[in-house]
Amino acid sequence: LHQILVNDQTIGATANNIIAWSGFVLTALVFLIGAGAWFAGNRFRDIEKIKKELEIQLSESKEQISKEIQVISEIKAALTQSKLRFEEERNQALKVIFPLMEGQWYYYQGDANLAIKAYEKAYEINPNEGQIYSRLSKLLMEKGNIHEAISLLKEVVQKFPDDLWLYSRLGQAYRRAGEFEKSEQAYRKALAIDGTMWHALYGLGRLAMVQRQFSEAEEFMQEGIDI
Repeated sequence: LHQILVNDQTIGATANNIIAWSGFVLTALVFLIGAGAWFAGNRFRDIEKIKKELEIQLSESKEQISKEIQVISEIKAALTQSKLRFEEERNQALKVIFPLMEGQWYYYQGDANLAIKAYEKAYEINPNEGQIYSRLSKLLMEKGNIHEAISLLKEVVQKFPDDLWLYSRLGQAYRRAGEFEKSEQAYRKALAIDGTMWHALYGLGRLAMVQRQFSEAEEFMQEGIDI
């Protein structure tokens, strides 16, 4: 009987130990599950945060790429337009060069009338070529049509405000017409565009000589020679 009691006590103690350990294991397991759930929750939130950041970055990248594509398209269109304009201007230049050469040839042959007709033909092809007006005005002056040359040049310098030859020709026309003040103004406008423009310096020298300002004439002439 004593042995049975001892065995019962041992079994009871063992059972208690098992129960105690089971409670500990269960507690630990619950803790681990909770910790795992907490860690998984945090990782999930981190993943969601990273996902949102990546989505924002992707959206911004798409927007930036779209803008860059738009810019490239605009540059491409501008280059295409520039190419077309260049080809058109080149073709116009090629077309106008022959009547210009023809006019120059007639001029050296001493036939001012045919030279003028050739320059007028060049004008019809390309009215935006400034040298046509410069050469035409020169011929008009040589024929004695000074005021016609002045009218022509006054009009075209408004169209070509940076063409120093037109201003210099205008100064020449005014000088031949005896309008010395306007002549000087026109020559100086040419020099304001390019201070080394020998034709304008020579014109100012001629203008000074006409007005018997010989020292100034010498200075202008020498400056033109030194260029």
